[in-house]
Amino acid sequence: MKGTKTVFVCSECGYVSRKWLGKCPECESWNTLEEEEEVSTPKGGMKSASVFTAKAEKLSETELPIYMRSQTGMGELDRVLGG
Repeated sequence: MKGTKTVFVCSECGYVSRKWLGKCPECESWNTLEEEEEVSTPKGGMKSASVFTAKAEKLSETELPIYMRSQTGMGELDRVLGG
């Protein structure tokens, strides 16, 4: 895919390198650089140089914020929106 490059991101501090290193130069942790794909936007597009892909997490391992919900007065709509 055009515009895709490989970068290595430290799992401890987030340091980004174009090549794999055994030791992170930022936090000095060993073997923490993980390979990720960097997707750059086409020329003439948005100003952002690159976008990193997100890692998948198990839903059971994430902490979700509890939002206060207000009722609309329409029972079916409230049920669909989660209360």
